[in-house]
Amino acid sequence: MRIALDAMGGDHGPEQTVKGAVDFLREVADRDVGVILVGDRAALETEAARHNYDSRRLEINHAGQLVSLDDQPSRIVKTKPDSSLVRAVQLVKDGAADGIISAGSTGALLTASLMILGRIRGVRRPAIATFMPSESGGFLLCDVGANLDARPTDLVQSALMARAYAIHEMHLENPRIGLMNIGTEAGKGNEITQQAFELRDLIVSVINRTRTLIPSTPEVSLTHKYIKDPAWLRHTICVPESVYRIIQVMVNRMAKNNIYRIIRERQKCRIKLL
Repeated sequence: MRIALDAMGGDHGPEQTVKGAVDFLREVADRDVGVILVGDRAALETEAARHNYDSRRLEINHAGQLVSLDDQPSRIVKTKPDSSLVRAVQLVKDGAADGIISAGSTGALLTASLMILGRIRGVRRPAIATFMPSESGGFLLCDVGANLDARPTDLVQSALMARAYAIHEMHLENPRIGLMNIGTEAGKGNEITQQAFELRDLIVSVINRTRTLIPSTPEVSLTHKYIKDPAWLRHTICVPESVYRIIQVMVNRMAKNNIYRIIRERQKCRIKLL
């Protein structure tokens, strides 16, 4: 497997992107896994020289242009075809890489992927998913910004894509789906949300069940992901509030465990002294 890395993307590229690639290859023992650094060759060679790495697994593909956050994402493929981001996507298209990673402009990456790679057959809109932690392990929130307007069927497709990711990448045997809404009742929410809920039978035909959940309820820890209507973005404030409470619980547990550890060590010292 080869991963194309937009080494010039992000706030600290290429220094941190190159370092991250080297660290990744050190952790992955599989010799068939490699990284293609895409960006300015001179800059990348300078950064790579700071590290010890296997040159058979880390290679450089030159790109003379750089995508900035000020560039218009919808025109990036035409205006900067030799940028590190666009060339990295093109490597996937050409079969030289199996996937792409970029910490640069999300909009530019989405647009370049759509124009160069195209959509998955049957999927009308792409989606962006992010992982949200919880006491039970966390869940995927999808979509989180790829689409300003969405149809009910788009929400269903986002759910099924998120489910596929959860199964293959998070190794969950039977992840559940929740529809982010302002309440658990079927009649709550706007027209799009209600229509999406009515399509639950379509999802049930693929998975065991679907349900609506409010992120601030304890039930949030029981679900693995959400499909989200972007029109209800303001309601995602419930999610950070839930995460804040989860972090509090985790910190308290860590503090208690640390205290218990200190007490046990002191008890062992006292036993040794006696």
